[in-house]
Amino acid sequence: MNKFYLPLGACVLALGACTRLHEPTDAQLTQLLRNERAAADDAMAPLDRTALECLRAWSGDSGLMQGLSPALVDEAGRKNCRVRVDGFIADSTRNAAQLTFEDVSATATVKRAVALAREHAPAPVATTTAPRTATAPAEAPIQPPAQPKTDLGAFGADLADAEEQCRKVQEVAASPSQDQRIAAFASFCGKSLTRLRSTMETIMRSGGNEEKLRTVSESAKNLANQARMTLGVGK
Repeated sequence: MNKFYLPLGACVLALGACTRLHEPTDAQLTQLLRNERAAADDAMAPLDRTALECLRAWSGDSGLMQGLSPALVDEAGRKNCRVRVDGFIADSTRNAAQLTFEDVSATATVKRAVALAREHAPAPVATTTAPRTATAPAEAPIQPPAQPKTDLGAFGADLADAEEQCRKVQEVAASPSQDQRIAAFASFCGKSLTRLRSTMETIMRSGGNEEKLRTVSESAKNLANQARMTLGVGK
């Protein structure tokens, strides 16, 4: 009888050590972590640098974490950056394989993602064009036509709160006596909100899966709370 229960007890004591993670393929990793400017069907799409650095911070591997900003590897920094990765995971157009955060933050998977990022890095383009003079006016980027906002219903409340809190952080960051940490968070906050709203609107237009909307809504709530904490420290 004792022999029968011993393996089961070992798994319980290991707190889930016997759970098998889903090891993603290279194609699944590329699809999930591809840069936002890359085409969805690009097998050699460059990977999102911010998401990759976040996974390195979560990997728990000292080699992978080497060279990361100290602000990224502390508890608050890891929580902040996870908002971006969670948004990717909640996006069905990126995560058809239904990978979890635990799947993609496993050490072996993060090492493979780092290798893929190197393999997919675009080669430098040689050019014979004369360098632009310092006095030449910069060309204005072409702006895409504005798209009407999608009604997000009740799930949009947390997103709206996050947008308001981040707006306040950006106001503080714009002041002459700005704190460097607040300025860094203001930039991160703005980029994260743009991605979160885009992800939530995409889910709504695809049928409004409540579980996925709730996941993105939770990420927005975490971002709003972090913005409040940042403002509190900055006062």
